[in-house]
Amino acid sequence: MSVTKRDKWGEYQISSSPGGIPRVSVVMGVWNGDSFLRESVASILNQKFEKFEFIIVNDGSTDKTGEILEELQSEDSRIIVIEQEHLGLTTALNRAIALAQGDYVARQDVDDISHPERL
Repeated sequence: MSVTKRDKWGEYQISSSPGGIPRVSVVMGVWNGDSFLRESVASILNQKFEKFEFIIVNDGSTDKTGEILEELQSEDSRIIVIEQEHLGLTTALNRAIALAQGDYVARQDVDDISHPERL
């Protein structure tokens, strides 16, 4: 379920948060990254450390990114998806960081693969 919210960058859609305070917030901005997205997200979800939230901002993608994110989110409650118009990576990341609840923030690019002990 998503809710429409507004901040200084405009309106966006956010999925419900999994609840609880995470130790780490992983943030990712993605625009038309469907060819890399599944592998990148899996590398975060398979971390040995599990007390994190994964905030992914879909920056107005026109490929299958939105569909993939919806599917991935339905499989893991740590994923929080934000849908916004195409405003650029910097705005996407700033929005994700503003929503982060963790004590630490880790950044992941859509074409990154993280080592299982990264966090």
